[in-house]
Amino acid sequence: MANGHEVETAVIPVQGVWSQIKHRQLRQRSWTIVVTVCVVAFCMLAQSYAGVTVYPTEVFVKPPNKSAPIVITNPSNNEIEVWLTFSYQYPVIFDSTGIKMSAGDSTSGDEPAASKWLRAIPQRFTLKPQESQVVRILGSPPPGLKSGEYWSQIVIGSKDRKLAAVNDQQGAKFNMDIITQTVVPFHFRTGATTTGLQIREAQAVATPKGIHMRLVLDRSGNASYWGRMTTRVLNANGKVIKTKESRMVVYRSMDYSLDIELGEERSGQYSVELVFDNRHPGLSPEFRIPSGSVTQRIPVQ
Repeated sequence: MANGHEVETAVIPVQGVWSQIKHRQLRQRSWTIVVTVCVVAFCMLAQSYAGVTVYPTEVFVKPPNKSAPIVITNPSNNEIEVWLTFSYQYPVIFDSTGIKMSAGDSTSGDEPAASKWLRAIPQRFTLKPQESQVVRILGSPPPGLKSGEYWSQIVIGSKDRKLAAVNDQQGAKFNMDIITQTVVPFHFRTGATTTGLQIREAQAVATPKGIHMRLVLDRSGNASYWGRMTTRVLNANGKVIKTKESRMVVYRSMDYSLDIELGEERSGQYSVELVFDNRHPGLSPEFRIPSGSVTQRIPVQ
């Protein structure tokens, strides 16, 4: 019980680009409902839960353009409400629990925050079943903006126009609003942009199932690093016995962990070779910033 009202918690798993947890206090009829909306990052693909899909999964804008379209689609059989807001956050940790975000200080002049000068047209609308809406994300940067890349999250909220009917464990029935959110990264580039990657720390440790790796990566230049990490496991003779490719995005620094399963080939001595390049599979070649590849070999402890 809370403030004389019964409180229920609904946990909604949603796939998106970045990880985020939102708590909202929602009012409806005689119930107070707390809805926890979880946005889970997986393979940098943005798609929504419960009827909303968004394309593209990342937005880049550079002069002479100041805006870019996104398409929001309702493939469900229900009429839904959709609204857009902007938030300044970027990923700093990736591990088995998901992606952890940092908001920095969006009021600081040193933060490349674009959220305060972005708007969506339209900002709020209704989608009928199977209907799509083109939304233009418009940037109005302040005069004298220095060269570099500026970031924001496009946060797309949605809910069914009808309240969802829910039964609790005691069989009581009630209605509740379920809000889902999809987060799409937005990047605004101006002037000369450069990027690169440096490996600050790299560890590879043997586990019962294979190898656990932890990397601390730093970005150089004035734009985020969108690239690809190729991981090769080599045996004592230098033969490659396992190869894995991962998408990599580093905004400032990233503490990154991953596990590599080796199956039956778990005995013996191994090393891991890491190769980073700028060929992120989800990024159009038009927006790739030239940068050299980075290679490092690490012995497995």
